[in-house]
Amino acid sequence: RKKQLSKRSTQAKIFDAFINVGYFNPLTVFKEFPIIIQNVIRESVEGGFFLLDYFFPELMLCVELDSDYHSEEKDKARDEYLKRIGITTFRIRNLEKESQQKTKFKELVEYMKSQNPKPFRPFNFLGNIHKMGK
Repeated sequence: RKKQLSKRSTQAKIFDAFINVGYFNPLTVFKEFPIIIQNVIRESVEGGFFLLDYFFPELMLCVELDSDYHSEEKDKARDEYLKRIGITTFRIRNLEKESQQKTKFKELVEYMKSQNPKPFRPFNFLGNIHKMGK
């Protein structure tokens, strides 16, 4: 796991930057959030917990930025378990083209807006940076 974390993908670094500048405010976001696996499914899943890439508790939303380390079979079992406990999983694959990743990120923001109990106004990140330079 330590090796995986030291080689964070570009998309993870970008997502971290969005969090650091408050893009998702006022939502709470936890990075690498552990979810304990209940005894009911431990036979079919390795380990005692899942580590979610990003977790938004107000929305019960898990955002997974999938890299080469992800197994579709294990991801499916994990997603099914999270769904059973009321957590929606949104996946963005690292191997997708940049344009597809941008589309997926827009889909994520739209989903979050539709589910959010608090006012949520993500800003135009690049637009705001350009304005700051003037």
